[in-house]
Amino acid sequence: MIRCYNCGADIGNDVVECPYCHASQHGNAEKKYMNNLYSMHSSLDKLDDNALKTELRITVKGVLILALAIIFCIALGIGCGMKRYSYYHDNRKEQAKIIESYQWYDDNIHKLDELYEKKDFDGLYDLYNMFSDNKETGFLRMWEHYGILNIYICDYKPVKRYIDDKDYMDQEWAYVSAYTYCVNFLAEANNIREDKYNQYYDSVNGNDFEILEEWEKITRNFVYNDLKVSDSEFQADIQNSYDYSSSSIRENGKKYFARVKQ
Repeated sequence: MIRCYNCGADIGNDVVECPYCHASQHGNAEKKYMNNLYSMHSSLDKLDDNALKTELRITVKGVLILALAIIFCIALGIGCGMKRYSYYHDNRKEQAKIIESYQWYDDNIHKLDELYEKKDFDGLYDLYNMFSDNKETGFLRMWEHYGILNIYICDYKPVKRYIDDKDYMDQEWAYVSAYTYCVNFLAEANNIREDKYNQYYDSVNGNDFEILEEWEKITRNFVYNDLKVSDSEFQADIQNSYDYSSSSIRENGKKYFARVKQ
């Protein structure tokens, strides 16, 4: 307990104002002020620490974002560079392939003509395969007889394989395959005459048609004499091949084979 300096009443040790005379107790007031000031200073110190931590977090986060952005830009630049290099490299390779293909065609055009004059389409086929290995086959389309060569490779050669080797004709699978190829070839030959395949056969000329007619004659003789299929049956299957899948032709082939084996 202390005494109020104004009225002399007993008051508490921490009382700032006398409850009796309301006189301010300067010592206690100063003490309370200093305590409040100290508390405020401590709070400010804590606030500075929190602000520093927050600023540090923001700085670190910003540095990480900047680093990731730099890494992304570097990776993007490397990717674009590799893509451009790959495109340039592939383009150079394609150009070299075209130049090589043109040179091969220019060097071998006389061989193509010689084999054509001899009607050696097996030789032309071998030369075609030699050319098509790692070369641009589009250059062969410049050759005036490319159309008939394409017909031979795609349509007549499968037929010729069975005509040249008839040892397997006593087996159903070989008979049916041979007959199906014959039907498809004659159907394609009809289409060529009707000019339905300009994209692939536009270079077929008069001499080529003579060769095509010879192949057709050989094919028909094979169908009539070796496969024992009548002309009416063969013509009907050729006509049906325009409207139906090869499965119906194969079914007829099986029927004809069974008839031959009776």
